[in-house]
Amino acid sequence: MKKAVKIEAEGAEIAGSVGVDEAWAAAARAEGRSPFMGMGYDELLLEAQKLAPSSTREVSELIAAVAVLELSEVQRETIAKGIVGRTGISIRTVKNDMKKARAVYAEKQVPTAEELAARAALKAAQAEADRQTECAQIAHRVGSLAKDPKLMDRLIAFVHAQGIVGEEAAIVAIFLTFASRRLRRRALSYLRRGAPSSGKNVVIETMLAMMPPDAVFTASGGSPKSLPYHGGADNRTSLQHRVIYIPEAASIAERNGVENDSTLMLRTLISEGRLHYHTVITRDGSTPESVEIIKDGPIALIITSARDNIEQELLTRLLTADTDESQAQTRRVMASMATAATGAKPKTKADTTLADWQDFQRMLELSGPFDVVVPFAEAIAAGYKGLKSLLRVRRDIGNILTAVAASAVIHMQQRQRDAEGRIVAELADYQWAFRAFSLGLAALYKPQFSLGIIALVKVLEVEIAKKKAEVREQLADYKRKGKVPPPDLVERDYVQISNKQLQDRLGINSGDTVTSRVKSALAADLIEIKDNNLPRNSALQYRVKVPSLVLASQSAGGAGMPEPSIVEALARDPNALAVMLATVDAEEEAAKLAEQLAAAANTTNAADDDDEI
Repeated sequence: MKKAVKIEAEGAEIAGSVGVDEAWAAAARAEGRSPFMGMGYDELLLEAQKLAPSSTREVSELIAAVAVLELSEVQRETIAKGIVGRTGISIRTVKNDMKKARAVYAEKQVPTAEELAARAALKAAQAEADRQTECAQIAHRVGSLAKDPKLMDRLIAFVHAQGIVGEEAAIVAIFLTFASRRLRRRALSYLRRGAPSSGKNVVIETMLAMMPPDAVFTASGGSPKSLPYHGGADNRTSLQHRVIYIPEAASIAERNGVENDSTLMLRTLISEGRLHYHTVITRDGSTPESVEIIKDGPIALIITSARDNIEQELLTRLLTADTDESQAQTRRVMASMATAATGAKPKTKADTTLADWQDFQRMLELSGPFDVVVPFAEAIAAGYKGLKSLLRVRRDIGNILTAVAASAVIHMQQRQRDAEGRIVAELADYQWAFRAFSLGLAALYKPQFSLGIIALVKVLEVEIAKKKAEVREQLADYKRKGKVPPPDLVERDYVQISNKQLQDRLGINSGDTVTSRVKSALAADLIEIKDNNLPRNSALQYRVKVPSLVLASQSAGGAGMPEPSIVEALARDPNALAVMLATVDAEEEAAKLAEQLAAAANTTNAADDDDEI
């Protein structure tokens, strides 16, 4: 207390002898500060006008105070002129000193690496705390929905209540694709095909309203460079864990046989999970330089198309489904639109709202990305035994497992976690993947033929069978009579029949329709013409190459994925699964051995031919 009184007394004594301003300046200088610090523009200008010709120290202190203020160039020059007018120092010297003082001040404001790291850590910690708080709030709001075993049924009911008729498989497929964006390593890519007016886009765009706006990147057209430059060239994560929606595949279709750059970039993002784009830029008039733009994935891709214009290499990376173009679906859509026009409420009622589903998707956005394990993955692979599979199954199996993982993410509050914190998928997740994609895959794996073409093949089979029966009856008659039949009386595997006869057998009135079906069957190699050298306008001879029963078994409705019951049985019986996997291996080994024997036989035959020569 005595010390404080002494200091105050000394300050009063100084102030009494030299004045308050001088005392303040002396105290500031004692602490190493400019006495002009904290003053504004008007005050500094006034101080400049009070300088004495010999005020060298005061000039330096005034310039230091000017350096910390955000002043215009006009204001700085006004103060500089005030200093020059009172001291006689050259204007160039004053301006140079101001510039140096400003540079020194600016350098002191640049944070060190340690300060930057500390600020970044603090910012990240605050962002994480905010994320957890928001996630907890949203999880509380949608908790009952997220924990409901009938979550997906409630989803379908909600979409139907928005005016969508049928399309249950598409609704599930789109929702799985949305959720897959939050998987850590790969997401789904989904193609929805359909004729114009078939509603291929309406269900997608209805469901897009359930998504956070920043989670979807819609590209109806534009430059291929829009992908690498989306969000800025330096932002690697601007596409990561996003849904890319392309409403019409024509926007990325090839032109004049040249592949669209967007197709190549999308294919790379899907397969590699990352896009490396190299370009040349020029900065500030310098020489051009090569730069690399990187965009990280995964991305979830949704494309629609009314034509077969998807590049083949991209097509094999997409899970494909067709719209329901049946007459029954058309009648249902018309009835729904008519009901809506009357002002009546939809027959389907939903117990959820758009806000509920937006919150649900926001919860996934804040909670991920996710890792998922599929304990029964081997059972899915083994279940393919007995299914006719194309080479593209090697890619599709990965998409199927991703679809299972996406279902597990949707049901994450109903699923267990393993020791590493990964979501553990259940067999119910495979059932949803099967419901979404099985028919679409079946359409890819098995050739689809119209009932009209199948009926044409069936008619030819019947006519061939009739001719064979007639020949057998004639041969039997010759035998009973003890006569030798003519040499050309033999059973044949073809029939000679005119288009008019085919038209009568098929029970249709259009000769053009018959001609069209015959051309389609010939093009698909289902039938063939036995002799092309017959006289003009004569009936042709047709041979059936693929039986109608085989075509019927390959019609729509077949399974493109193992039945859930088979997968479940294999998953629950490790012994049966081991036998199935061993059988698959044995079949592969047998096929390899057969190929080796055939190759050896061909080599031997070639050597024999050489000897003969």
